[in-house]
Amino acid sequence: CAPDTLNWKTYRNEEYGFEVKYPKELILTEKENNQNPKYFSIEIKRGEDTNQPKFVVSINPESWLYKPYLIPLSSTEIEIGKYQFIRTDFYADSDITLGCGGNGIKGFSLNLSSLEERRKTDFRIWGSACQNDDNILTIFNQILSTFKFIE
Repeated sequence: CAPDTLNWKTYRNEEYGFEVKYPKELILTEKENNQNPKYFSIEIKRGEDTNQPKFVVSINPESWLYKPYLIPLSSTEIEIGKYQFIRTDFYADSDITLGCGGNGIKGFSLNLSSLEERRKTDFRIWGSACQNDDNILTIFNQILSTFKFIE
């Protein structure tokens, strides 16, 4: 572990086979969807009532990341364990529904690069924050660096 993540909490999910660390001042919540028993996600946020910022790991999501207002900035391939992901950094201009008081958001999303793997699990990782909140995106990138699949 990097020295700055040593005192972080660890979330481990045996059923879905992953582990991630996060700062103890942030709140982690698990979500499931009764209409879709194969849907699962965790959200790591500053508080229960806030829409932004949030770091999310989701399986079979009904994802807002398909929204047309997200403007991609760059895409790169990254490897986590045995999986290849496409990381897309994005932003969206002002929209009151994004939860930033009309300031817009920025963030990243990771999607499995293999269509076959996507059909099996559609595992996604993403982080988003208000455009003026660079500090939390730095923390989200640190959280992402602790993410690993467990066997």
